Amino acid sequence: MAARTDAAPERFEGFPKELYDFWDGLDEDNSREFFLAHKDQWQRSVRGPLDALLAELRTEFGDAHVFRMNRDVRFANDKRPYKDHQGAVIDDHHGSGARYLHIDGSGIFVGAGYYEMGSDQLARFRAAVADDRTGTDLVTLLASTRKAGLDVAEPSLVRVPKPWDATHPRESLLRNKRMFVSRTWQQPAWLHRRDALTKVRDTWRAAAPVCAWLADHVGPSSMPNRH
Repeated sequence: MAARTDAAPERFEGFPKELYDFWDGLDEDNSREFFLAHKDQWQRSVRGPLDALLAELRTEFGDAHVFRMNRDVRFANDKRPYKDHQGAVIDDHHGSGARYLHIDGSGIFVGAGYYEMGSDQLARFRAAVADDRTGTDLVTLLASTRKAGLDVAEPSLVRVPKPWDATHPRESLLRNKRMFVSRTWQQPAWLHRRDALTKVRDTWRAAAPVCAWLADHVGPSSMPNRH
């Protein structure tokens, strides 16, 4: 897990409301000068609480990697030096996908699964979806996941990939190039309380059956940097 910052509290008690002041300021002035002048505010209201939250979830979900705020602008048209969100990911090396979250000026996003698949994973995913037994199992799991309040990634492709066609009973799933379930909350009041830990944990738990299906029928990719 990434090292805890000096501002990380021992117990997670929510993200202070001043986190929105930080994101509003960064949106107006995305510069190195602004970030350095407000780094303490970022540590108090964003990074420190995030480290504390992840530390408390570590036993159940594993070590997390907190992403750097710096953007790689070497080949980008957008030269803003900092991201507009603070993200973290827990990689699962058994093939069930990643657990992800990020905090930004609009609230919090929490998800799990494969946000993208390597070509080897995609071939196994489509074969499992096309199979009547395993494909039907996934449909049932996704229905339960939706009832729990999670959104399912929309199909990426317009047409069903060959050798299947539009008459296949699971054609929409065959058009998916990712299998990721998530929830987004717009500036919820509980984000500033310990309740936020429960929301993140419950979302990842609700995603667990889909992640288990992925582990059983898709598994990790042999390609680098894939979840």
